Amino acid sequence: MKKIAILGATGYVGRSLLREFFLGHKKQELVVFTRSIDKINEFLKVMPKKVEYSVCLLEQFQQGQYDVIINCTGISSSPDVAKNPFELFQVTEEVDSLVINYLHKHPKALYINISSGVVYGENFEKSVDEKSKTILPAGFFQGGESYAITKINAEAKHRSLFMFNIVDIRVFGFFGSLVDVDSPFLMSAIVKSLQDKKTFMTHKDDIIRDYVIAEDLLSLISLIIKKNKINDYFDIYSKKPISKFELLKALTKKYNLPYTVSKQKGGIKMIAKKMYFSKSKKATTVLGYKPKRTSLEAILFELDKLNLK
Repeated sequence: MKKIAILGATGYVGRSLLREFFLGHKKQELVVFTRSIDKINEFLKVMPKKVEYSVCLLEQFQQGQYDVIINCTGISSSPDVAKNPFELFQVTEEVDSLVINYLHKHPKALYINISSGVVYGENFEKSVDEKSKTILPAGFFQGGESYAITKINAEAKHRSLFMFNIVDIRVFGFFGSLVDVDSPFLMSAIVKSLQDKKTFMTHKDDIIRDYVIAEDLLSLISLIIKKNKINDYFDIYSKKPISKFELLKALTKKYNLPYTVSKQKGGIKMIAKKMYFSKSKKATTVLGYKPKRTSLEAILFELDKLNLK
């Protein structure tokens, strides 16, 4: 039975992944690290008791022994990043260094870091692949660029530590029923409109996204754990990306979502990423990863959990 440490478990991706571990049937022992034990215990008390687990403060991390460490830590909300970009660097570096110091003492452990598609930079006029180059502006960095730089820096460190088992999973689009509807992202705004039964407003320009869910993430993580001796990175993907207007059409059909199209651009900078997805199938060729659903199927699967009417 593997002993798995999860860091950043109170965030959107972390909580979604944690719930997926509890809903699964594989035997493992989880050690959940957090800065707020009360907050995570409130979440865990409604989980099915299929998994052996303990909850610890982040400061206790070096005291234990783990086979696998999964780092879901990060500040990904655009307003939070823009408000205090230095905190983003601090948090990312603090937790990453904590795990790397642990690896120096326990070199057989496997470190899985949840990274992001932003490591490819700003240019998403077309999709990316393994030959794509990172493009960022030189000079002054704003919130979005700061987020990308923290991810690039972490991945660069991880590849330099080739003697350790470290894998970065680059997530482009993530969705789950635990979504924060007040976050400035496309699916957050759509879910808020569905819940409030209000018209969704969007810009006339179309965009393409590739959404995965916690089930996909855990599937890839399980394959990485089986590989064990590995130092690499992988883009994660669904069976098929989806455009914004294809998505709105499908949600209008299923949930009667009303929407209007405006000629004025919205205030969410993430929308500027026109084709934010990867064509790399490295996870399939190296690990045998097989996504179970298309982006649309994944979104509908998670929306069903919200009991929208």
